[in-house]
Amino acid sequence: MRRSAALISLALFVAVPSLAAPSVSWGQDGDDKKEVRRDPKGQKGISPYMEKLWEGRKASSEGKHDAAVAAFDGAMKEDGDKLVPYLLKAQAQLAKGDLDAAIETAAAGRQKQGTAVERSKLLFLSADLEERKKDSPPGKDNEPSMLEKLSQAWEEVKGAWNAYVALLDAQPVDPGYKATADERKTKVDDRVKRDKDFAEVKKRAPNQK
Repeated sequence: MRRSAALISLALFVAVPSLAAPSVSWGQDGDDKKEVRRDPKGQKGISPYMEKLWEGRKASSEGKHDAAVAAFDGAMKEDGDKLVPYLLKAQAQLAKGDLDAAIETAAAGRQKQGTAVERSKLLFLSADLEERKKDSPPGKDNEPSMLEKLSQAWEEVKGAWNAYVALLDAQPVDPGYKATADERKTKVDDRVKRDKDFAEVKKRAPNQK
């Protein structure tokens, strides 16, 4: 299924706002040595959790996706209950082309704690990942015997978009992209219809490829 320009342009939407760089304290006599001010509680300096998030975001911005994934894993070790590291790790995995891993990470993140905005971003990303996973040109692997399985797969994609819409209905966030989700569900319906039409053609002309 060809993605709309609107969905592609929303790639930045799922990014958590940039984290501030770690605060630093100057060395004696105004020298040029800088030391990151750290505080496990995150009050007088950056906490280990936030530092790992910052390292991951910096690595992602530089295209160092493996380093970003490692940093976000570090953030999870510091605080395994927060949703944000899972969201950012899934994005990094998607950026490096590891779709299956991104889907797995996003699924794990749905069990974690986060704000309505953070959860909406994770659900949006999850739905997009599911759609990417199922996407293929009409006619590929959709023999008539496979039609029911294909339809079920696309229903799972619609279910993922429905979960995103349900969250927006229950906890409206700004910005919200309900119209985009509805558009994607319509595209899924169109895709299922094309698969059915193609399967019917193949039944009539079995040798057609």
